[in-house]
Amino acid sequence: MATLTHRLRGLLVQKPVAEPQRVAPAEDIYRLRALPNEHIHFYMKTIDNGHVRREVDKRSQSIGWKSIGSGGLAAIIAIVMLLPISLTVQAGYQLSALKLERQSYLRDRSELMLEEARILSPESLVKLARLQDFIDPDQGKIVYLNPPGDTALAMKVKQRDGRE
Repeated sequence: MATLTHRLRGLLVQKPVAEPQRVAPAEDIYRLRALPNEHIHFYMKTIDNGHVRREVDKRSQSIGWKSIGSGGLAAIIAIVMLLPISLTVQAGYQLSALKLERQSYLRDRSELMLEEARILSPESLVKLARLQDFIDPDQGKIVYLNPPGDTALAMKVKQRDGRE
């Protein structure tokens, strides 16, 4: 039903009559239409402020330096407060690394002690002597490197010094 009303409305409404179009004369064909605000003219004057110096504001300078100083002081205080914590963490890492190194050294030491005990055992020494045909030397061929103490030399030194 709604579609029927739209169709009927289109039949009942009268359409406006189109006006005849105006034909422009031949000389107006190439002429542009007027732009909006064409009658307004802006003049731009060049201004050179190179010789003008800005006035120094002492108050803003002092505020700037105070803020820089307080920020630096706050940073130094933060570093000083966090330094012991960071050093403690670093010492903890070093301690754990040293504990691991100690464990490896103890393991190496126990392995070396076991190997030394195996090499220096009497059974292994006898076995090595048999393999290399070691025999005990005669008593006359043994030369002792540290001879027993000879007191004759000491007496000669005392006589030479004139002590006796």
